[in-house]
Amino acid sequence: MKAEERISMPAIIKMRREIQDAGGNEVFFVGQINENCIVTSIKACSRGDEHSVSVNFFETREPCVFIHNHPGGDLTPSGADMAVASRANENLCGFFIVDNDVKNVYVVMEAVPPKKIQKLDQDQAASYIQDGGPLSEISDSFEERPVQVDLLRQIAGAFNDNSIAAFEAGTGVGKSFAYLIPAMLWASKNKERVVVSTGTINLQQQLNEKDIPAAKKILGLDIKAVLLKGRNNYVCLRRLEEMKKERDLFTTETEALEQIAEWAKTSPEGSKSELSFNPSENLWGRVCSESDACMGLHCPYRDSCFVMASRTIENERDRRMTIMTTTFIPCGAKTPFIAMMAGALFAEHKALIAVGAYFIGMAAIVCSGIILKKTKPFAGDPAPFVMELPAYHWPTLSNVLRSMWERGWSFIKKAGTVILLSTI
Repeated sequence: MKAEERISMPAIIKMRREIQDAGGNEVFFVGQINENCIVTSIKACSRGDEHSVSVNFFETREPCVFIHNHPGGDLTPSGADMAVASRANENLCGFFIVDNDVKNVYVVMEAVPPKKIQKLDQDQAASYIQDGGPLSEISDSFEERPVQVDLLRQIAGAFNDNSIAAFEAGTGVGKSFAYLIPAMLWASKNKERVVVSTGTINLQQQLNEKDIPAAKKILGLDIKAVLLKGRNNYVCLRRLEEMKKERDLFTTETEALEQIAEWAKTSPEGSKSELSFNPSENLWGRVCSESDACMGLHCPYRDSCFVMASRTIENERDRRMTIMTTTFIPCGAKTPFIAMMAGALFAEHKALIAVGAYFIGMAAIVCSGIILKKTKPFAGDPAPFVMELPAYHWPTLSNVLRSMWERGWSFIKKAGTVILLSTI
C-alpha cells in the first residue's frame, strides 16, 4: 500500500528526515490521526539499530498509530512486531510498518478513529428556559431570568471547550437547571456520563427527586440518573444486628435503635436520609457501614447489603466476570495455601513471606482478570457502569479499637460456645 494513502505528506517528510538523521536505522514513531484515520502529525520517540528499536508506550495518545521502519525494505511483521501490535490494540491504537523512504506502508493493526464530539448549540440549549420554551409551557409561575440564561450559555460553552469553569450565583438564580440541562444534552448527544457532585446530601436529594425529573420533562429525554452516596450514609445490617444483641450496654438509645431496626426491615435503600428522625452521631456511627469494619464477601448479610445493592453491575457478562474473578481473591480458607507458596518462593528471606503472600494474592486477581477478558464469553468492550470505591486512608484509632472490639467480642462468643459444648 502506498504511504500517501494512510500518512499525510508533511508527516512523511518528517519521518524521512528522522530516519535519515538516525543513519537509516530503525526509528519508532507515534502518529496522531484524524477522523479518516489518516496520520496528520508525527513524533519520533526512540531510535535503535538496523534490526530493532525500543517501543516507548508512554508516548501513547488516543487516538494514535505506532509506526516504525524496516531498513531492509521487507515490511513483513516479525514476532516482536506482532507483540507490539497486540499491545497497541489494547491501547486502542493502530500499528504501521514503513520502509526507509516511507513510500510503502504495511498496516498491521488498523487505527481506531477518534470519537467525534457533538458540541452543544448554546442558543438552542438556552431556549429551553427562555420565554416561549418548554419550561415556560409547563410552569405556571414562569419568569425568564437573564442571569440563569447567561449562566446556562457559559456552562454549555465550557462543555464544548472541555475547559474548567467556575461560576458564582446567588440564591434564586436557578443554578440547577443552568447546569443540569447542558449536562443532560451533552450526555445524550455524546453518549457519555456526566458526574454532578454536590456539597450536601440535602441538595443531592433535591436534585434526584425534583430537579432531575423536571429537567428530563423540559428536554423530553429519558436519561438514566444514578444517585451515589458515601458508604457511611448506609446502615450495615451486620453491625445493626450486633448492636441489637448488645442493647443493654446502650440503654439511653434503645428506643432509637429499635426504630432503626424496624426501618431497616422495609427500607428500599437503607440510606440515613430515609429515616423519619435524626439519630445521634454516636448511635449512627455504630450501625453505619464502614470500610474498616466491612467483611465483604464473608459477611452473612452480603446478599441483602444496601451498599452492595447500590453498586450492582447490570451487564450479565461483567457480572459473571466479577464473580469468577472473586474466586481468586484471598480469604481465610486460601490463606494457608498462599502463605505456603510465599514461603517456597521466599524461603531464604523469611521477612518477605508476609509481603509475598499479599502480592501473590493480588497477582492472582490481576492475572485471572486478564485471562478471563481474553476468553470469548468475556471479550469485547466492557459495559458502562458506575462503581464508587471507598477512600483509601489509614484507619483512625477509634475505628481500629471499635473493629477490634467487634471482632474480638464475636470471636469470644463463638469460642465460648465451643468451649462450653466441649465440657458437657
